[in-house]
Amino acid sequence: MKKTLSFLCAIVSFFMLSAQIIEVKPENPTADDSITITFHADNGNMALKDFEGNVYIHTGVIIGTADEPSGWRYVQGNWGKHDPRMLMKKIAPNTYQFGFNIRRFYKFDKEEPFLQIGCVFRNEDGTRVAKTENEKDLFYPEMKTYPNGILEVVDGRDGQDIGNFAGIKAIPNGILVQGTRKSIQFTYYSDEVIGVSFDPNREEPAAYSAAVVGVPHTWTHTIDKSVANATIIRWGNNRYAISIKHSPMRLTYYKDGKTLATDELGFFIDKTEG
Repeated sequence: MKKTLSFLCAIVSFFMLSAQIIEVKPENPTADDSITITFHADNGNMALKDFEGNVYIHTGVIIGTADEPSGWRYVQGNWGKHDPRMLMKKIAPNTYQFGFNIRRFYKFDKEEPFLQIGCVFRNEDGTRVAKTENEKDLFYPEMKTYPNGILEVVDGRDGQDIGNFAGIKAIPNGILVQGTRKSIQFTYYSDEVIGVSFDPNREEPAAYSAAVVGVPHTWTHTIDKSVANATIIRWGNNRYAISIKHSPMRLTYYKDGKTLATDELGFFIDKTEG
C-alpha cells in the first residue's frame, strides 16, 4: 500500500511539475539573489515545443505596479538576432535553463523595488515566441491579491513598512521623521497644508511633491517627546498636531483636539497606490 501511495504521489508531482511553463530557483528571490530559470517548452502556447534550434530568453523586470505588465524595465535581449548572452542551455527535451544574478543582470538601482521578472522565449529570428497558453507574457513571482488590492513583493516582502520610530532630523522647511527602515518627510506650506512624503532614504530629504501647489515655508513648531511611546509635533498655537507612535510607527493628525486621520495598521507603503 505504501509503495502504491508513493508511486501515485510521484505521478502527481511529475504532472504538477511538467504543467509549469517556468520554474525559478530559489523561489521568491530577492533582488540580490542569483537564480536559475527553467523553461518547459511543451507547456503554455508550445510555440517552441520540439524545436531543434537555439532558444533565447527575452526578459525585463517589473519595478512599477504589478498590474501593469507593459511596464517592463531594463529589458535584456537583442530581438531577432543571435544573442549569445541570452542563449538558454538545453538540459533535456523541451527543457531549457538560464542562470543569472538579478540586480547585476538587469542593472537597476538599489532604491528601485524589484517586483517581478517578466520574460518570453524565442527562436533566433523571433518568429516563434513562447508565452502562456493565452499568449500572455510570463511573470514571476505571482502577485498576491488582497481585499484592498494588489500588494507587490518587494525583495521578499509585501510592500514596504517603515519600521519603528528612530528619530527626527531637521531639514529646510520641515522635518524628516526617521524609521528603522525608511523615513517620512513633512514639509510645511501653511498651517492647513503639510506635505507628507515617503522617503526611501533614511538620511536625506526627498524632493518636494509636485502634488502640492505652493511654496514651502519655515515651519515654527514644537516637539513633545515626553508622551509614552509617542512623539508629538505641534504648530499654529497648538491648534494642529501630529502624533507619531513609536512601535510600530503610526501617524495620527489632529486639529483643535479632534482626530482628522490616523493610520490603521501603521505606516505601510503599497506601491500600487503611486
